[in-house]
Amino acid sequence: MNSATGTAAGLALGLLSIGLTVGWVASLVRSRSLGPNGIVGLKTRATKSSPEAWYAGHDAAVPALWSAAIAATTLAFVNIGLAVVLSESKRADSTVTVVGISSFAGVVALLAFATMRADRVARRVRRAIETRRPTDPPRRLGDPGTHDTPAT
Repeated sequence: MNSATGTAAGLALGLLSIGLTVGWVASLVRSRSLGPNGIVGLKTRATKSSPEAWYAGHDAAVPALWSAAIAATTLAFVNIGLAVVLSESKRADSTVTVVGISSFAGVVALLAFATMRADRVARRVRRAIETRRPTDPPRRLGDPGTHDTPAT
């Protein structure tokens, strides 16, 4: 195994781990199996402010979480393929490293977007809860008159 292949294998293992973990979290969120907790999830002040805010924020982040999971998994295999194709090249190691680090940066950007989306929606829910009169019935995301629609 040359240096480029070893580098690609390490980067691919990291990306694959991230992809599988984020995909697992996205599936838990989608099935409503991931309630507010102290370990797993998108934790911001707003998402932790109430169970309603937690669920609404996480629901809104599901598309970005799936995008991050798919991107990380795909990029893991791209990195391995690149190392195999460039195995005889003198610049294989630096090319694989740059592509691998860029791959991680893209996945981190998608996860940051998911967190910002969750926070934005959770803040809206928190504000709605704070301004609700005591006689108002609780509202769920997507109920008529909430101005929000559930994530699809």
